[in-house]
Amino acid sequence: MNRVLSRRHFLGTVGVTAGLGLTPRGLRRICANEGRPGSYTNSILRGDYPDPTVVRVGDAYYMTHCGGNWCPAFLIWRSRNLVDWEPVRSALHEYGGSISAPELTSYQGRFYIYYETAGGNHAIVADRIEGSWSRPHKLDLPHIDPGHIATPQGQRYLHVSGGYAVELAPDGLSTAGPLRKVFEPWPIPEDWHIECVCLESPKLFYRDGYYHLLVAQGGTAGPPTGHMTVHARSRTPIGPWEYSPYNPIVHTASREEKWWSCGHATAVEALDGSWWLIYHAYENGYYTLGRHTMMEPLEWTPDGWFRVRPGIDRAMPIPRPNGPAQGVRIERSDDFSSPELGVHWQFWGETPAGHHRLADRRLHLEAKGATPGEGRIVTCKVGDHAYVAEVEVAVDAGAEAGLLLFYSPQCYAGVSLTDKGVSAYALGRPVGTIPSPAAPGGRCALRLLNDHHDVAMYFRASNGQWTKFERSWDTSGYHHNVFGGFDALRVALFASGQGEARFGEFSYRPA
Repeated sequence: MNRVLSRRHFLGTVGVTAGLGLTPRGLRRICANEGRPGSYTNSILRGDYPDPTVVRVGDAYYMTHCGGNWCPAFLIWRSRNLVDWEPVRSALHEYGGSISAPELTSYQGRFYIYYETAGGNHAIVADRIEGSWSRPHKLDLPHIDPGHIATPQGQRYLHVSGGYAVELAPDGLSTAGPLRKVFEPWPIPEDWHIECVCLESPKLFYRDGYYHLLVAQGGTAGPPTGHMTVHARSRTPIGPWEYSPYNPIVHTASREEKWWSCGHATAVEALDGSWWLIYHAYENGYYTLGRHTMMEPLEWTPDGWFRVRPGIDRAMPIPRPNGPAQGVRIERSDDFSSPELGVHWQFWGETPAGHHRLADRRLHLEAKGATPGEGRIVTCKVGDHAYVAEVEVAVDAGAEAGLLLFYSPQCYAGVSLTDKGVSAYALGRPVGTIPSPAAPGGRCALRLLNDHHDVAMYFRASNGQWTKFERSWDTSGYHHNVFGGFDALRVALFASGQGEARFGEFSYRPA
């Protein structure tokens, strides 16, 4: 990810573990890629799951993603077959600034997550993937997108953006040498439409006497054909490097394709010896959903290189890896009856602890800020082209609360309640108010219908009929290429002003 540009369907077809704070009615069992038991169709995680990093330990695979401005961060996923993923837990519960792409790795029985945030690179460590995870260890290291590699002799290195690398101490929690330039970007043809050279996302592994390096180039967003993954190999972990004759390994060749800006890849070996490339991409026409997690099969050539298996179309069904299916779909709906929020909820730009509580089947949210964008914001990711979200809201006098489609504090649309009436917002600005529809006590139900970017806003007081704001709004431009930030449009609850807001019976359904 480019530092200049960034600062940076919960849940699709996944499994579920106990203790996630999800209600029984929020679960319904389905088959993974129903109707095609021997194949899967991209994406493997729908919605904004960018910068995937994957490690295999024993017969299980673990994955996490970019943290961005959200907290908790680093939701860890587990799979037995690389297609069906279940959430385990989030590893980082304190906000320390926007987080770029992480590296999840395992070394000598311990798990590590390396990541960059405001103030440099950090590492957290755990003996078990479920945690508990340590507090961050700060590394004396600039740049973003760290990637870890260890030699058979036990030397450890961290590669970062720009083609730099540094040796680590044996415990992996501090540097043990100078930062060195070790890799130059692959020469992108001049007539290709790219965002920038942007040498980022180093991912490494060792096989048959070679260290293999995957890097992202071309820019994370921008033109659909810009982003790509490039491969090189070396006899040492710091070069010299030889470029693959199959570069770029993954790339969007035409804007007519279904998946745009394909890149930021990790290669992983499956239990059966097959190899797979996991990366991210935008869906053509749906930048608002963010970067989905994708997967394609690799094949090794006789001369020791790899490439995507010939004949594979990433938009069509692909034969599955071996492994037991484990399909469960987790709905985003939440009646707030659990003692803690489910893992699908994240707060914008702050540590959640101390600012909310769950009681009486309500989410009690402490208000702050003068506008919805400055308010306390808790969101869930979406992966559907069309959907309906509803919630019951009650507010104290002096507070404003509601339901948003939130991209950033400057870019959102939605509907809100105060003790004086209901207001609509678009492009981060108020666009209409209807006085005093709430029931006694300042209570109202709110609804957003997102119909393929066309958003309609509704309210209902005291079990009455739904009332629609006359105007609907186009949200197709609420994304990074317009507003920056490398984020996605999420369903959000917010509370601004003073006092408290109470949310009940949040529901989400595809439309």
